[in-house]
Amino acid sequence: MNVLTLQSTYGGLLHDTGKAVYRAGGQRGSHSEQGYQFLHGVLSGADWAPALDCVRYHHAAALRGAAKALPADSPAYIVYLADDLSAAADRREVEGESSSFRRDLPLDSVFTHLNGSHPGWMMPAQPQDGSLKLPRQQQPLSASVYADAVRKLKECLPDLQPQPEWINSLLGLLETQFSPQGEYLLASEAASAGMVLMSRCQLAAPGQAEATLAHLNRALEACHCARRFAADTDALCKPWDALTDADMQRLDSCGHCQASYVKLHFDEHKAFTSLYFMELHLTLPQLQDAARALFADPACGHILRIKGFLQTVDGWCELNATRDTMHVEAIPDGQEVLIIIGEELDRLAIEAHIGQKTADQE
Repeated sequence: MNVLTLQSTYGGLLHDTGKAVYRAGGQRGSHSEQGYQFLHGVLSGADWAPALDCVRYHHAAALRGAAKALPADSPAYIVYLADDLSAAADRREVEGESSSFRRDLPLDSVFTHLNGSHPGWMMPAQPQDGSLKLPRQQQPLSASVYADAVRKLKECLPDLQPQPEWINSLLGLLETQFSPQGEYLLASEAASAGMVLMSRCQLAAPGQAEATLAHLNRALEACHCARRFAADTDALCKPWDALTDADMQRLDSCGHCQASYVKLHFDEHKAFTSLYFMELHLTLPQLQDAARALFADPACGHILRIKGFLQTVDGWCELNATRDTMHVEAIPDGQEVLIIIGEELDRLAIEAHIGQKTADQE
């Protein structure tokens, strides 16, 4: 990949970052300038300058004003033309500048214009995690939705480098809000596996298992690993209690694969962390409320999963929660413990919600 193509690719992927910054509570003004100012603060180094020019000057007025300062071969010209072509017209040059623009306006569902007009439905503003996103009754979007996405970008973008091998990591971050370290750990842990078992697929939305496998293959590609997982030969998607003797034999004999990949250098112990809270003596409703509060508070960090075991009047139960789902099931026995798994977890913020120090701090 030549240098101009590389710079244009990064500039194109990042060019509308300012839209999220503005919707997260930014001041009125050009979203291209807001995107530039935000990215300039998190992507340091001269190597990022051409890509940041693409962000700042991807609209006609800004590009004309900077024409004397930009080199003739600046990738900003390419990104401007690509943006114009993809839109078929420069639809909203004044986004963030006009009082008529509503930053809380959600994305319409395509079905509002299918087989007649059906206004009043919107698509939920959620990360693309592979689950089916159904239209909802239209309501204004909260700035917190975008603030969470901007916070994630601010945390993860400094880890990137403007090099060809990092492009897929940026794509993964923008599509799933997963950090480059997380993408690498996912790929490196799976690269040599003989088979992938998705054992809680009964909790997944339609199509999510397939999307998860596609995500895994993108992560493998991002770290230049030739290994790919096919749904029919390299993956088994069944709940634990539905596995047959033949399935167990298949897992037992799957072996492992020798796979190489480009190593990403970072402190793996800091990429993902787990916090443990023992003997909380919470009721199930209290534990469920605590889980919702933790996911809702950006100060706690990027929480991926919360798992808890507690005893109720009916016996022991296990709670598994993600940002989008919460599942409770009965278990034979257990020990009272709450486990929080995520990236960049803030111990003090989480302890403030729980009302107790983690097990290793007591």
